[in-house]
Amino acid sequence: MILATMAYALCVAGLLALFAWVTEHVCAELGRARRWVWVFAMTASLTMPAYVLLAPAGGTEARLFALPFTIDFVPDVLPDSAGTSTSGAGDSGWRRPSTWVRPLTSRTADNLLLGVWAASSVLASLALGLAIFCMSRSVRRFERRTIDGASVLLADRLGPAVFGFVSPRIILPRWLANGDRTLLALVLAHERAHIRARDQVLLLFALALVAAMPWNVALWWQLRRLRAAIEVDCDSRVLREGADASAYSRALLSVRLGGVSTPVGAVALTEPVSDLERRITIMLEENRAFSLSRVGVRSALALTVLGIALAVNAPRAQQSDAPQSAEAPRRGPVMRESVYELLSKAQSCMGEDQDIECAREAVEQASRIADLNEYEKAQLWYFRASLDFIAGNVPAAILNYENVLRLTDVPEPMRQSTLFALAQLYAHNEENERALEILNEWFERAQAPGAAASFVERSGQAYAMRSMLEYRLGRHEAALESVNAAIERAPEPVEDLYTLRLAIQLELGDRAGAIETLETSNSRWPSPERAQQLAALRADEQ
Repeated sequence: MILATMAYALCVAGLLALFAWVTEHVCAELGRARRWVWVFAMTASLTMPAYVLLAPAGGTEARLFALPFTIDFVPDVLPDSAGTSTSGAGDSGWRRPSTWVRPLTSRTADNLLLGVWAASSVLASLALGLAIFCMSRSVRRFERRTIDGASVLLADRLGPAVFGFVSPRIILPRWLANGDRTLLALVLAHERAHIRARDQVLLLFALALVAAMPWNVALWWQLRRLRAAIEVDCDSRVLREGADASAYSRALLSVRLGGVSTPVGAVALTEPVSDLERRITIMLEENRAFSLSRVGVRSALALTVLGIALAVNAPRAQQSDAPQSAEAPRRGPVMRESVYELLSKAQSCMGEDQDIECAREAVEQASRIADLNEYEKAQLWYFRASLDFIAGNVPAAILNYENVLRLTDVPEPMRQSTLFALAQLYAHNEENERALEILNEWFERAQAPGAAASFVERSGQAYAMRSMLEYRLGRHEAALESVNAAIERAPEPVEDLYTLRLAIQLELGDRAGAIETLETSNSRWPSPERAQQLAALRADEQ
């Protein structure tokens, strides 16, 4: 969720930056202030992702548990050894999970990313606050002077700038305060225009927005464009007050050549050379003829980009879409709190006492809740199947597992576990064709891309079951291939697998293979019967 939100924030901030850039040109054509479009873009770039993170999902899903598969109620219904049958509930292999919800790697990643985001925001905020605090302390040591009725602060290497948010002060470099009076008058007019417009407060607001999302490079670019727009707007106000454009341009160049710097958090007349060239160009072209077609095209482009930014699907918006159709993207499975609590109660009933009736009552109570979604239904059928098997009612367990498979919106891990359990139950009932059909479907799904972990975990037992079923059906060559695969994957030698391979080799008339299998078996699990059988096979071979 956090990674998706960050990607969404980058995408939206980039689109809003493009919208503001185009709109700024429209404002220039209309003679309007430019800075406000960048303020809008920066504010929206932060508030839209913030809404995604903080706003609760709409409708009833505010009380849903988002679970990828999680509640592992299905037991391994047959013992691991191939060919061994169960006689009752005592051999069911039921294992109560130690936790309800498996660790979610996506949640761990979300927590990590959220921590990095929070840490970077805190560091950026501290750095900004510390810089402003240090500058505030330094300002107290600057020389104060009154020039042309304005109280200014003189610094050696800072300014011209306006610093301070409650009581803003003009900072001038000494060389400028003691230099040309015409140049000084134009600089003072510029800084006074900043103070009247409260530009320093606007800049502080923008810096706070960036500190809240410091990893967003598009937001940093918007900040730079906002600072440039603030200066361009200030230039326009100075020129409207009667300043000569050529003299004012020369003043900007003179200050830039003075080699001074800008305090953090201050609006300043100084800036990069490229932006200064742009400001001078804008001033000299301010009387360019108005073009209605140019404004129309740019306005249409800006509205189009803004529409795209608003249409980008937010991560939470995808999660909370109410209507669903067959063509709509499938959401992750969710379970309502009421269903979850009843299944939790049922799970508690199946503790050490294994109170089946208590568990069954909780499951049936959950099944009566209105408008169950398919994932909730699947978990209920799943639990019923486990309870039926523990109670020794294998046909009912089979029916309930089949009900799970009939649902369409079942998480893939749950479907695979259901297939595996169902194949075991059919094998237990010696419905071999059906068991093999279901087991082959499990193989197909478990070997699909992204399911390797599930396949590795159960492949040895699955090959053992398949070899047993193929042997029962008389498909001896396929059975031999499967039992060899099971032997290779077994974490340690399994006697029943070697017994099954021996039986298959004898059916195929492979006496050499049977002798080799018997030699291996007898060396690991020596017995008089094996020794006699091995001697007989060797005698026949001679």
